[in-house]
Amino acid sequence: MELVEKRKCCGCSACYNVCLKDAIVMKEDNEGFKYPIINDELCVNCGLCRKACPVLTVPPAVKIRKCYAAFSKNETNRLNSSSGGIFDLIARFFLGNNDYIAGACFDEKFSLNHIITNKVEDLEKLKGSKYIQSNINFLYCEIRDALPANKVMFVGTPCQVAGLKSFLGKENDNLYTVGLFCHGVPSSKIFHKYLHEMEERYKDKIHRIEFRNKEAGWSTYQVKITMGHRIYVGKNQDDNYMQLFLQDVCLRPSCERCAFKLYSQVSDLVLGDFWGIDNVYPELNDQKGISAVVVRTVKGKELMRSISKDLVLKECTLKNITDGNPGAAHSVLVDQDKRRGVFEHMEALSMDELKKKYAATSFKTRCKNELKKVWGKWGQ
Repeated sequence: MELVEKRKCCGCSACYNVCLKDAIVMKEDNEGFKYPIINDELCVNCGLCRKACPVLTVPPAVKIRKCYAAFSKNETNRLNSSSGGIFDLIARFFLGNNDYIAGACFDEKFSLNHIITNKVEDLEKLKGSKYIQSNINFLYCEIRDALPANKVMFVGTPCQVAGLKSFLGKENDNLYTVGLFCHGVPSSKIFHKYLHEMEERYKDKIHRIEFRNKEAGWSTYQVKITMGHRIYVGKNQDDNYMQLFLQDVCLRPSCERCAFKLYSQVSDLVLGDFWGIDNVYPELNDQKGISAVVVRTVKGKELMRSISKDLVLKECTLKNITDGNPGAAHSVLVDQDKRRGVFEHMEALSMDELKKKYAATSFKTRCKNELKKVWGKWGQ
């Protein structure tokens, strides 16, 4: 039995968490995306999974109250974050009060899993962008169990926030949600193929991955992979995995028709990079990272107030943000022929061959990107 049409399923795992009969498992398909599989022999047709599915029961969007350009005054934490360090500040506020945060981190095999914790020492592994869909596992149940007595701050993709809220079924005063600007989620099979080939190429074991290393500057961020005896650094336009991701040829099918983009998000806060800041507040761009912050609820306003003394904050409009972040507001446009080619040939071709065949950046685009960088430097 299929709960929702496969091309619409976002893989949020709300149905998996809500099933009382353990009749649902999240199973990876041949492309590397997880979908709910229902065991008809265990299913009692209670309807809980349908009620919890954010695609079938879309939570109402909340209005946008304020928009900001912001970054942390703590330069070290800012440089160690993907953008302006806002998540770090909010997380430290919660952990400082012995409350809980829930976010995504890699395990020793580089599977990405959401965890819930109240330990400050867990914060570093939750920071930073991870361009792959996380496994929710039974996290929604853990959050539900923690909520009666504790405050919990959940950060995730817009569909994961919607999944959590649909699973809970009603608002909880102790739950705070932070959604992210989401371009789309790439295939875990492609990701692990990439890691395997990197280890084979360099004959070394990977210990750490930074998708958004800022050593070359925030706007020219690069992939940095730390191994046992060497370090790989790759620019976006050269890195095989990043190009397949950014050219939209290895994304989950539902990302092409996402129901949870910026105008439809249900989180208290939405965070992302403030691309295009040079057109709004050029004086802020010191290449250390600037966040775009969208405040949607009273609780979102409360979160920003709790960290305001540690922020450089400038109010802006939603249009200021979406002009430089169209992917946050609108679904990606996928070349289906190229996407089909990637998944049909991902076993036979190397990552380098897949990139060259299906995600090569044109000379015109490269020139355009270089001009943007130069213009950005002139504008500082």
